[in-house]
Amino acid sequence: MGLSSTQRMQIDLFYGVANGEKIEDLKAFIEYYILKTAESDPWLKDNPPEVKWFGWKCEPSETHPDHPSVNMMRRYLREIVGIAPPLLGTPSFGDMRWIIRYANTPAIQFGPRGGSLHGADEWVNIEDLITAIKIMALTIMDFCGYERG
Repeated sequence: MGLSSTQRMQIDLFYGVANGEKIEDLKAFIEYYILKTAESDPWLKDNPPEVKWFGWKCEPSETHPDHPSVNMMRRYLREIVGIAPPLLGTPSFGDMRWIIRYANTPAIQFGPRGGSLHGADEWVNIEDLITAIKIMALTIMDFCGYERG
């Protein structure tokens, strides 16, 4: 029985770009360390890996946690639901990045609980949806300066 060896190997990575970083800088960083590591292996030194970039990419975005709209939404969450949720970043490709980056407008990722996101049977909890609508409406009204009676 003879031995065989793999002639080709592929490793796929999913990477995130933090706020303040540029996609091209992160790519250069990753490529540098892959090639630098390959130099320490006798075979890889003579057969360096090829790094190919493909797939979807998006730039990071952020609304500052102290922005008035964030504080308003958190206030209405406490008032209506009785919770003060933690402020979290998310490694998702939310469309809010377009509004933040190119329209200089704050955006918050917020909504009802649900499941099967982006699937044919995506769903949301109706009670949560109604609560989310109330919170969003109050936040928008407050942000626009409407005084509640």
